[in-house]
Amino acid sequence: MAPTKFQYGRVLDFSYQSFCRHCVPLLEHLSLVMDEVKWADRLHLHNHTANFPYFVTTAVETCYVQISEPQHGRFRSAFNSGKYHATGLKLELTCNLMGHIVDFQFPAGLGTHNDNVIFNRRLLDGTKVFEPWELCLGDGAYRGCPHCLCKFPVNFNDIWLPAPRRWVHFPLNDVQEAANEAISEIRQRIEHIVHLASTKHRMFQLAFQGTYHNLVHAVHVSVHMAALQIIESEL
Repeated sequence: MAPTKFQYGRVLDFSYQSFCRHCVPLLEHLSLVMDEVKWADRLHLHNHTANFPYFVTTAVETCYVQISEPQHGRFRSAFNSGKYHATGLKLELTCNLMGHIVDFQFPAGLGTHNDNVIFNRRLLDGTKVFEPWELCLGDGAYRGCPHCLCKFPVNFNDIWLPAPRRWVHFPLNDVQEAANEAISEIRQRIEHIVHLASTKHRMFQLAFQGTYHNLVHAVHVSVHMAALQIIESEL
Protein backbone atom coordinates (compact mmCIF):
# COMPACT_ATOMS: atom_id res chain seq x y z
CA MET A 1 0.00 0.00 0.00
CA ALA A 2 0.98 3.67 -0.15
CA PRO A 3 1.55 4.66 3.49
CA THR A 4 0.73 8.07 4.94
CA LYS A 5 3.39 10.23 6.53
CA PHE A 6 2.58 8.78 9.95
CA GLN A 7 2.77 5.16 8.74
CA TYR A 8 6.27 5.27 7.27
CA GLY A 9 8.02 4.23 10.48
CA ARG A 10 5.68 1.27 11.06
CA VAL A 11 5.22 0.05 7.46
CA LEU A 12 8.52 0.89 5.73
CA ASP A 13 10.77 0.95 8.77
CA PHE A 14 12.09 4.46 8.06
CA SER A 15 10.67 7.93 8.53
CA TYR A 16 9.02 10.16 5.97
CA GLN A 17 11.84 12.65 6.41
CA SER A 18 14.38 9.96 5.51
CA PHE A 19 12.34 9.07 2.44
CA CYS A 20 12.34 12.71 1.28
CA ARG A 21 16.04 13.13 2.05
CA HIS A 22 17.41 9.96 0.44
CA CYS A 23 14.86 8.24 -1.85
CA VAL A 24 13.26 11.19 -3.62
CA PRO A 25 16.56 12.73 -4.87
CA LEU A 26 17.68 9.29 -6.12
CA LEU A 27 14.36 8.74 -7.86
CA GLU A 28 14.59 12.13 -9.54
CA HIS A 29 18.21 11.53 -10.59
CA LEU A 30 17.44 8.10 -12.09
CA SER A 31 14.50 9.46 -14.07
CA LEU A 32 16.79 12.05 -15.64
CA VAL A 33 19.79 9.85 -16.47
CA MET A 34 18.21 6.52 -17.47
CA ASP A 35 18.16 6.26 -21.27
CA GLU A 36 17.07 2.72 -22.14
CA VAL A 37 14.12 3.62 -24.40
CA LYS A 38 15.03 4.78 -27.91
CA TRP A 39 12.54 5.61 -30.66
CA ALA A 40 15.09 4.72 -33.35
CA ASP A 41 14.98 1.05 -32.26
CA ARG A 42 11.72 0.66 -34.17
CA LEU A 43 13.83 0.74 -37.36
CA HIS A 44 16.07 -2.13 -36.22
CA LEU A 45 17.20 -4.43 -39.03
CA HIS A 46 15.46 -7.44 -37.43
CA ASN A 47 12.28 -5.63 -36.48
CA HIS A 48 9.91 -7.67 -38.63
CA THR A 49 7.89 -10.89 -38.52
CA ALA A 50 6.66 -13.40 -41.08
CA ASN A 51 3.23 -11.76 -41.13
CA PHE A 52 4.58 -8.19 -41.14
CA PRO A 53 7.82 -8.13 -43.15
CA TYR A 54 7.35 -4.51 -44.25
CA PHE A 55 5.85 -1.21 -43.11
CA VAL A 56 4.60 -2.26 -39.64
CA THR A 57 7.19 -1.28 -37.03
CA THR A 58 5.39 -0.75 -33.69
CA ALA A 59 2.37 -1.49 -31.51
CA VAL A 60 0.80 1.07 -29.16
CA GLU A 61 -1.30 0.85 -26.00
CA THR A 62 -2.21 2.99 -23.01
CA CYS A 63 -2.65 2.03 -19.38
CA TYR A 64 -4.26 3.73 -16.41
CA VAL A 65 -2.23 4.92 -13.43
CA GLN A 66 -4.59 5.50 -10.55
CA ILE A 67 -4.07 8.56 -8.32
CA SER A 68 -5.72 9.93 -5.21
CA GLU A 69 -9.10 11.47 -5.84
CA PRO A 70 -8.88 15.30 -6.01
CA GLN A 71 -11.03 17.16 -3.51
CA HIS A 72 -12.15 19.79 -6.02
CA GLY A 73 -15.19 18.69 -7.99
CA ARG A 74 -14.04 19.94 -11.38
CA PHE A 75 -10.65 18.28 -11.05
CA ARG A 76 -12.34 15.06 -9.95
CA SER A 77 -14.56 14.97 -13.04
CA ALA A 78 -11.58 15.62 -15.35
CA PHE A 79 -9.53 12.76 -13.91
CA ASN A 80 -12.30 10.24 -13.23
CA SER A 81 -12.69 7.45 -15.82
CA GLY A 82 -15.99 5.65 -16.17
CA LYS A 83 -14.20 2.62 -17.61
CA TYR A 84 -11.90 2.16 -14.61
CA HIS A 85 -14.21 3.78 -12.03
CA ALA A 86 -11.26 5.66 -10.58
CA THR A 87 -9.30 8.89 -10.96
CA GLY A 88 -5.97 8.69 -12.73
CA LEU A 89 -3.59 9.61 -15.53
CA LYS A 90 -2.80 7.71 -18.71
CA LEU A 91 0.56 6.26 -19.71
CA GLU A 92 1.13 5.57 -23.42
CA LEU A 93 3.58 2.79 -24.29
CA THR A 94 4.91 1.79 -27.72
CA CYS A 95 6.98 -1.30 -28.52
CA ASN A 96 8.54 -2.63 -31.70
CA LEU A 97 7.82 -6.07 -33.16
CA MET A 98 10.77 -7.49 -31.22
CA GLY A 99 9.00 -6.64 -27.96
CA HIS A 100 11.31 -3.77 -26.96
CA ILE A 101 9.92 -0.52 -25.55
CA VAL A 102 10.71 2.25 -28.04
CA ASP A 103 8.58 5.12 -26.73
CA PHE A 104 6.47 6.18 -23.77
CA GLN A 105 4.90 9.32 -22.39
CA PHE A 106 3.56 10.06 -18.94
CA PRO A 107 1.29 11.73 -18.36
CA ALA A 108 -0.02 11.23 -21.88
CA GLY A 109 -3.46 12.49 -20.92
CA LEU A 110 -6.06 12.76 -18.19
CA GLY A 111 -8.11 9.75 -17.18
CA THR A 112 -11.01 10.97 -19.33
CA HIS A 113 -8.95 11.26 -22.55
CA ASN A 114 -9.51 8.61 -25.19
CA ASP A 115 -6.53 6.68 -26.58
CA ASN A 116 -7.06 8.01 -30.11
CA VAL A 117 -7.11 11.60 -28.83
CA ILE A 118 -3.78 11.06 -27.08
CA PHE A 119 -2.25 9.44 -30.16
CA ASN A 120 -3.41 12.17 -32.57
CA ARG A 121 -2.27 14.94 -30.24
CA ARG A 122 1.21 13.46 -30.01
CA LEU A 123 1.40 13.31 -33.80
CA LEU A 124 0.36 16.96 -34.04
CA ASP A 125 2.79 18.28 -31.41
CA GLY A 126 5.68 16.23 -32.83
CA THR A 127 6.47 14.12 -29.75
CA LYS A 128 5.95 11.00 -31.88
CA VAL A 129 7.08 11.08 -35.51
CA PHE A 130 6.53 8.27 -38.01
CA GLU A 131 8.03 7.82 -41.43
CA PRO A 132 5.47 8.35 -44.24
CA TRP A 133 5.34 4.60 -44.96
CA GLU A 134 5.22 3.47 -41.33
CA LEU A 135 2.33 1.63 -39.67
CA CYS A 136 1.56 1.03 -36.00
CA LEU A 137 -0.70 -1.73 -34.63
CA GLY A 138 -3.49 -0.55 -32.33
CA ASP A 139 -6.73 -1.82 -30.86
CA GLY A 140 -10.18 -0.61 -31.83
CA ALA A 141 -9.72 2.71 -30.03
CA TYR A 142 -7.11 3.74 -32.64
CA ARG A 143 -9.30 2.98 -35.66
CA GLY A 144 -9.10 5.93 -38.07
CA CYS A 145 -5.88 7.36 -36.61
CA PRO A 146 -3.02 8.13 -39.04
CA HIS A 147 -0.38 5.39 -39.33
CA CYS A 148 -2.56 2.96 -37.34
CA LEU A 149 -3.53 -0.53 -38.46
CA CYS A 150 -6.36 -2.13 -36.46
CA LYS A 151 -8.28 -5.39 -36.49
CA PHE A 152 -11.44 -5.79 -38.53
CA PRO A 153 -14.49 -5.22 -36.28
CA VAL A 154 -17.04 -8.03 -36.14
CA ASN A 155 -19.59 -5.83 -37.95
CA PHE A 156 -17.21 -4.85 -40.77
CA ASN A 157 -19.16 -6.74 -43.44
CA ASP A 158 -22.63 -5.78 -42.22
CA ILE A 159 -24.98 -4.26 -44.80
CA TRP A 160 -27.82 -1.81 -44.19
CA LEU A 161 -31.02 -2.70 -46.04
CA PRO A 162 -33.22 0.40 -46.48
CA ALA A 163 -36.46 -1.45 -47.28
CA PRO A 164 -36.77 -3.51 -44.08
CA ARG A 165 -34.68 -0.81 -42.33
CA ARG A 166 -32.29 -3.13 -40.58
CA TRP A 167 -28.72 -4.32 -40.61
CA VAL A 168 -27.85 -7.71 -42.07
CA HIS A 169 -24.84 -9.31 -40.42
CA PHE A 170 -22.18 -11.08 -42.49
CA PRO A 171 -19.32 -12.72 -40.58
CA LEU A 172 -15.70 -11.93 -41.32
CA ASN A 173 -14.15 -13.97 -44.10
CA ASP A 174 -11.07 -16.16 -43.74
CA VAL A 175 -8.65 -13.46 -44.89
CA GLN A 176 -10.04 -10.95 -42.38
CA GLU A 177 -9.93 -13.50 -39.57
CA ALA A 178 -6.31 -14.33 -40.41
CA ALA A 179 -5.40 -10.63 -40.40
CA ASN A 180 -7.01 -10.21 -36.96
CA GLU A 181 -5.07 -13.18 -35.60
CA ALA A 182 -1.79 -11.78 -36.93
CA ILE A 183 -2.44 -8.39 -35.32
CA SER A 184 -3.49 -9.98 -32.01
CA GLU A 185 -0.30 -12.05 -31.93
CA ILE A 186 1.87 -8.92 -32.09
CA ARG A 187 -0.33 -6.94 -29.72
CA GLN A 188 0.19 -9.56 -27.02
CA ARG A 189 3.71 -8.17 -26.71
CA ILE A 190 2.55 -4.65 -25.89
CA GLU A 191 0.00 -6.06 -23.44
CA HIS A 192 2.81 -7.92 -21.68
CA ILE A 193 4.88 -4.73 -21.54
CA VAL A 194 1.98 -2.77 -20.04
CA HIS A 195 1.74 -5.39 -17.29
CA LEU A 196 5.50 -5.39 -16.76
CA ALA A 197 5.95 -1.61 -16.67
CA SER A 198 2.92 -0.52 -14.67
CA THR A 199 0.25 -2.89 -13.37
CA LYS A 200 2.78 -5.38 -11.99
CA HIS A 201 4.28 -2.80 -9.59
CA ARG A 202 2.68 -2.63 -6.16
CA MET A 203 2.94 1.17 -6.03
CA PHE A 204 0.56 1.38 -9.03
CA GLN A 205 -1.94 -1.22 -7.82
CA LEU A 206 -3.50 1.27 -5.41
CA ALA A 207 -4.13 4.98 -5.84
CA PHE A 208 -0.79 6.81 -5.78
CA GLN A 209 -0.75 9.25 -2.86
CA GLY A 210 2.56 11.01 -3.39
CA THR A 211 3.27 14.27 -5.16
CA TYR A 212 2.84 14.70 -8.91
CA HIS A 213 6.60 15.01 -9.53
CA ASN A 214 7.34 11.84 -7.55
CA LEU A 215 4.73 9.96 -9.57
CA VAL A 216 6.21 11.14 -12.88
CA HIS A 217 9.70 10.12 -11.78
CA ALA A 218 8.47 6.75 -10.49
CA VAL A 219 6.72 5.93 -13.79
CA HIS A 220 9.78 6.96 -15.81
CA VAL A 221 12.07 4.77 -13.75
CA SER A 222 9.68 1.78 -13.86
CA VAL A 223 9.39 1.97 -17.67
CA HIS A 224 13.15 2.17 -18.15
CA MET A 225 13.66 -0.70 -15.70
CA ALA A 226 11.10 -2.76 -17.65
CA ALA A 227 13.03 -2.03 -20.84
CA LEU A 228 16.23 -3.25 -19.15
CA GLN A 229 14.47 -6.37 -17.89
CA ILE A 230 13.24 -7.23 -21.39
CA ILE A 231 16.70 -6.80 -22.89
CA GLU A 232 18.35 -8.78 -20.08
CA SER A 233 15.92 -11.69 -20.56
CA GLU A 234 17.12 -12.06 -24.16
CA LEU A 235 20.82 -12.27 -23.28
